[in-house]
Amino acid sequence: MIISADHITLTSQHFRTIAQPLLFEHLVYHPYAVPWISESVQLVEKDTVDHALARFRFWRQRRIAPGVKSCRVSPWDQRWDDDGTMSHALPYLLRDEFMAGLHTFAGLRRLVLVQFHIPHAAMVEFARLQSLQSLEIEYCSVHNFRGETISGSKSTLTNFKIVDDLHNRSALTPWLELLDASRIYSLYLAYDLAEWGTKSDLDRLPRFPALRRLTLEIVRDSLLFTSGFDFLVSHCPALDALVIDGDYRNKFIHEPMGLPDASGVTVRSLKLHATLIPFFCPMVSVTEVSLWLGIAQSLIASVRGLNLSGIESLSISLDYTSERRLDPQEMIGDVNCVLDWFPRLQKFEVQFVVDVDSQWARHHDYGSFEETNSAHGPTEFFLSLSKISFSSTLRALAIHWRIDINAWSSSYPEYTAAALDPYVLQEKLVEKCPQLEKMWLDAWVYLIDWRRETGSARLQTLRSTKILYAVSMFVPDVDLVATAPSRRASVELVNEDEGWRNFGRRQSAKVQQKQ
Repeated sequence: MIISADHITLTSQHFRTIAQPLLFEHLVYHPYAVPWISESVQLVEKDTVDHALARFRFWRQRRIAPGVKSCRVSPWDQRWDDDGTMSHALPYLLRDEFMAGLHTFAGLRRLVLVQFHIPHAAMVEFARLQSLQSLEIEYCSVHNFRGETISGSKSTLTNFKIVDDLHNRSALTPWLELLDASRIYSLYLAYDLAEWGTKSDLDRLPRFPALRRLTLEIVRDSLLFTSGFDFLVSHCPALDALVIDGDYRNKFIHEPMGLPDASGVTVRSLKLHATLIPFFCPMVSVTEVSLWLGIAQSLIASVRGLNLSGIESLSISLDYTSERRLDPQEMIGDVNCVLDWFPRLQKFEVQFVVDVDSQWARHHDYGSFEETNSAHGPTEFFLSLSKISFSSTLRALAIHWRIDINAWSSSYPEYTAAALDPYVLQEKLVEKCPQLEKMWLDAWVYLIDWRRETGSARLQTLRSTKILYAVSMFVPDVDLVATAPSRRASVELVNEDEGWRNFGRRQSAKVQQKQ
């Protein structure tokens, strides 16, 4: 039985007083509909509009509004059906109501706007929110912006994110006057960056002296990498982490040629595609590297011949969803080829992405479904884990298996872990890596988690449990310790029915969070 905050409020007046504020921490608001076949803004039927107005005015009450910590504003989803929408003399009725009442949410810390049409003159309302720390703009447009400035103070934002890969080639410019560049700690830019294609364009960009994390998700070919990247980064003297991504339309990401030397850029942490490693490898300041999902052979080709001895933390994700038989021994060989170029790692995390239909399907030349599962899979990989050439400096190890199962698939991995003795495995790894402090082995249907106790000469088993999906041990503020230590590990397989129920709960929770 899952007990929620609204259940607790019904038990007693005392619990109601304690728990009720938790019910109003997150506001979801829909100001209009954006039909699939039209770019026009429409309202839904009158009863729904009246209900939305009454609901928002309820949230604006003095006893509720100050407790709201986050808010997401997005259109009603009318992409598949235009029924229930209508043209209206005041299509922005609900939007204007929201902007007029925004200042009452004095405790608001995070605001997400999706396909929100913002009057330029009303942008000053965001600056009035003195507690607002994070503003995320997705596919929004600023109306009546002609380059003029708005009056009023700067916002208190420390985190700003803008996403627009459809049509807006000057997505950031209208927002610069609202941002206090000296306060911005994290900046996320996901569009074609055409407005910053040259150094003369970048002259308009303010300096961000406190910026620690910069994310560039460039959706099309951009001149930024060839003409102004180093100049852009020079606007961020305190930059510590740089994330670069791009889709199939960006040849500078996936087929880089003639990129300028980035040795002048000084950051500690990088997350990028393997193809960009040669571009950034001269940066001696880099000690932490994360790579997006890719094929092992492409990664090996990208790092071959490079001096990467300064890298202390490496996180990679390898794709094994191609139509071929899964071979754990081959996967171990791939990992060894990668680790050969990172000789001084202290942290290593690898995720294997596998497709059940292609790897565990009942192919006539692969034997039976059960035989295929028992011979190939995470358990066999873990049994051979000591064959991997881990560095003696390794302190933390995480291995994840992400097994994708299509909803229409009849295949389900029922491999056994009976052959795996985690204690023997632990002894072999500690012998090879005497400084090992943390180990996280996620086989998708079972999990083994070790931590070394303070002053202990050996790893202690803190948790060996059943789980469907596990988070990375390198993610901060996540408590992974669930049970008391025991000397010998045991492995429990998740029951199929129970597993799918848990999976369904997790998926439902994710959907609710997105809403």
